[in-house]
Amino acid sequence: MNLKGPFLLCRKIGGIMLRQGRGKIVNLADIAGFKVWAEYIPYSVSKAGLIALTRGLAKALAPAVQVNAVAPGAVLLPEGTTPEERERAIRRVPLDRLGAPEDIARAVVYLIENDFITGEVLRVDGGQHLL
Repeated sequence: MNLKGPFLLCRKIGGIMLRQGRGKIVNLADIAGFKVWAEYIPYSVSKAGLIALTRGLAKALAPAVQVNAVAPGAVLLPEGTTPEERERAIRRVPLDRLGAPEDIARAVVYLIENDFITGEVLRVDGGQHLL
């Protein structure tokens, strides 16, 4: 559902936005869509597909609708994460900390408030993509 759900929703809401002559869509991707994680291949592939969907829709719905995505990095770790796993995750982030849900929310607001960005995937990962 990481790809099918957003596809179906964007297809429906995108048509409505086109008829209205304006709109903004912000998808929630993941940095795993840029660099496939061997332990999570299906998840990574679905997020890569969501990135491609975002870019494709940005072309298809322009100029009336702006379509972007936010790609979080390490923000909320899975339940049951050990302290050692948490420290390992933090070491993979150049800013030396995990992100917060508020970091993601601010990125979404930024994309909604800006009228000259479309087809962009904003990585909110503390620089994790640099490693």
